[in-house]
Amino acid sequence: MNVDDFSYLWTAPAGKYVLERFDVEGEEVLLICCPEDGTAVMIDDDELNAQVAERMINAGVQIVEGKG
Repeated sequence: MNVDDFSYLWTAPAGKYVLERFDVEGEEVLLICCPEDGTAVMIDDDELNAQVAERMINAGVQIVEGKG
């Protein structure tokens, strides 16, 4: 898989997907979530996940504070 396989995450209508920001042991973690159905998108490759999150941020996807 490559970053473009996840383009639906940053081209979807506004609010379909968000990035939830969490602090995990002093490190910021961004979790890709779909608020309307309460699910998360898990990408097992850390580098690929970072690339997808960067594309989402550059496209203006909302970053929200995680609950927990």
